[in-house]
Amino acid sequence: MEPRSPKPDDADPQFPSGPWTGYWVAVGCRFRQDLVLEFRGGVMCGEGIDTIGRFVVDGCYDVESKEVAWDKEYVGHYAVRYRGYREGNGIWGTWDCAGRKGGFHIWPREDQKDRTGMTQDEIDLEKVLQAILPGIVYG
Repeated sequence: MEPRSPKPDDADPQFPSGPWTGYWVAVGCRFRQDLVLEFRGGVMCGEGIDTIGRFVVDGCYDVESKEVAWDKEYVGHYAVRYRGYREGNGIWGTWDCAGRKGGFHIWPREDQKDRTGMTQDEIDLEKVLQAILPGIVYG
C-alpha cells in the first residue's frame, strides 16, 4: 500500500483519530505502547511512546480491505515496519525490524474497557502490565 494525500472530511469510524493504546510482543513478552493517531483519506500519522522511547508513525490504511501499514520511527534512532488488519477489537498484526519479528495489537483508547475474547491469563497479564509499565514507559 502506498500513502496518498488525505481528503478532507472522509474519516471512517473503523479508524478513529485520537488516542490508541496496546502492546507489541517480543521474546514472549508484551510491551505497552500509547499512541495518538490521525486517520484521514488513507493516510495515517501520529506519535507515541513505549518502553523503548518516543516515536513517530507514518503510514497508510485501506477502509475496504481493512489493511494497515506503517513505519514506527524512534526519534533519532531506527524504524520498525508494522503491517496489520483492522477487526472488531482493534488492529492486529506483525512488526519487523532488521530481521527480528513479533506481533502487536492496538485499539482506540475509548474501547479499552470493552475488549472481548481475552483469556483469563491475558486479562491477568494486562492488569500486571497496567500496574508496572506506566512507570517504566514514562520513567
